[in-house]
Formats: sequence, C-alpha cells, structure tokens
Amino acid sequence: MALAFAGNDLVNFIGVPIAGWQSYVAWVDSGVAADVFSMGFLADKVPTPTFLLVIAGLVMVATLWLSKKAKGVTETEINLSREGDGKERFQPTFLSRGFVRFAILSSQFSSYILPTSWQIKIEKQFEKPVITLNNNKSYELPAFDLVRAAVNLMVAAVLISIATPLPC
Repeated sequence: MALAFAGNDLVNFIGVPIAGWQSYVAWVDSGVAADVFSMGFLADKVPTPTFLLVIAGLVMVATLWLSKKAKGVTETEINLSREGDGKERFQPTFLSRGFVRFAILSSQFSSYILPTSWQIKIEKQFEKPVITLNNNKSYELPAFDLVRAAVNLMVAAVLISIATPLPC
C-alpha cells in the first residue's frame, strides 16, 4: 500500500518539473523568443522520457526502503487486520460501536431462531484447524493475520495503482 501511495505521490510530484523541463527543451528547439513561444503543445499528451521515470522510481524505492512512515503504514494495516485482541491505536467512534452492537444483537437474536444443527455448522466455520504432528503433538495453526493483511494491502495497492493514471 505504501508503494501505491508513493507511486501516486510521485506521479503528482514529478509531473510539474518534467512538464517544465519539456517546455524548456521545446522552447530551445523552436528558436523563437520566449515571449512569442506558445505552450499549446502541453495541452496534448506529452511523452515522458524513460530515464526520468527510472530516476524517479529509484528515488521512490530508496525513500520507501528508508522511510519510517512507510513501515508505519504497513504496521497499521497488519494491526487492523488482526484476528485476535490487541492494543488499539485508534479509538472507536459512536458509529462503529453501533455497528458492533447491532452485529452482536443480530447474532444473539439468530440463536433463538435458527435450529441447533445450523448453529453447530456455523460455529464449526469459526474453529481454528488443529493438525497432528508426527511425534503425537497437537499444534494449533497460526491465525491468518499476515495473509489477511497481505490481501488488504494488495487490493488497496492495486486500486490506487489503477486509479493513479486516470484523469480526474
């Protein structure tokens, strides 16, 4: 997700200097006076030199590698997708508390309506699987927090990456 945000920020940040540089090159190539030169060519799609994008990408990768904020974004995403209890960074709002209360009350209400066989099937869906190891030890599989966080990060990154080049 940090990579997608960085890519979006990079596109927004690098666009103006590249347009300025390309305007300067176009003016020099035209051979006309600066007050006569028209910037109309910027209204169309202007190709960006690949070497500038490579340099900008290297700066972005170095920044992500060394940035504490990028690590903070990833840590927050993993904590938000945590399955068990943990220390919360953000306080719940009235609306979020309401959603949780509604879900709990709906669950309690459904226990009165649904047959016991259905309730048992539903409960089995929430059991963590247990595997048996060769030396007769039971080992509980870890919760899928990292998998869930990775899916959340990838979906967010793909959405941001797809939306970045689209016009506003």
